[in-house]
Amino acid sequence: MSTRLASAAVGLPILLGAVWFGSFWFAGIVFVAAAIAVLELTRLSRLWGDNFHPAFPLILTMLMLVPGLSRALGRSPEGNALFLDIAAIVLCPLAGWVLGSGRKLRMFDSLPVMILRIGIYLGLSLYFALQIRFLEDGREWTLLLLLVVFATDTSAYLVGRAIGRTPLAPTISPNKTREGAVAGLVGAVVASVLANNLLGLDAIMWEAAALGVIIGVLGQLGDLAESRLKRKAEVKDSGWLIPGHGGILDRLDSILFALPATHLFIIWEVQQKGLLS
Repeated sequence: MSTRLASAAVGLPILLGAVWFGSFWFAGIVFVAAAIAVLELTRLSRLWGDNFHPAFPLILTMLMLVPGLSRALGRSPEGNALFLDIAAIVLCPLAGWVLGSGRKLRMFDSLPVMILRIGIYLGLSLYFALQIRFLEDGREWTLLLLLVVFATDTSAYLVGRAIGRTPLAPTISPNKTREGAVAGLVGAVVASVLANNLLGLDAIMWEAAALGVIIGVLGQLGDLAESRLKRKAEVKDSGWLIPGHGGILDRLDSILFALPATHLFIIWEVQQKGLLS
């Protein structure tokens, strides 16, 4: 526990500082984290029997992030932004979930498709981290997202450890419980409402609560998806870069699935009032 706390004491100020100052500080954190996560995921893929050079998924992931940075900085047209948001909400979780599948399908398990799935799971997801940060009030929205993910993970862990009795997904992650999952969802809603008020954002209470539900559900699904990847590779952690926490992918898992949906929610409901108004 002391190692985990020490790592958090070092890592959190760096992350929050990058979010706060934005611009290329935040972009740099995203690009570096994406690159390390690709290397970790390539290592896992080798352990489950797929052997390819990490340069291929790394290049693809970077190519997905570069247009995201350009669009975020206003140097390229919006284009079919809404279509991309909606497509990513489906594609990113699907790519991450299928990567951890133990079933072998010849077409879907070919190396080019495997590399594409890694690129979508990491590159396309993190593309939306850049989009959210460079929106108007993007710093506040990014902080809200991080706080909600942290509240989800912490609530699920503490309640699951204290009173959790019913396994949530025993074949994927035996220690996760339904009681913890419910607590994580409650924690997400409370954190979203509080963060919305404290950070001075425009969402009304039920909108903030709805965003908390979205992040809470998708965050826990993302955690389970990464657990499938590790179980398939028969390892406990995706890497060893962060003492007490594992690898970068272990820290990104809860946020990857939530990024596209969070971006779409901000654009439609809060900025343009186009979803339910």
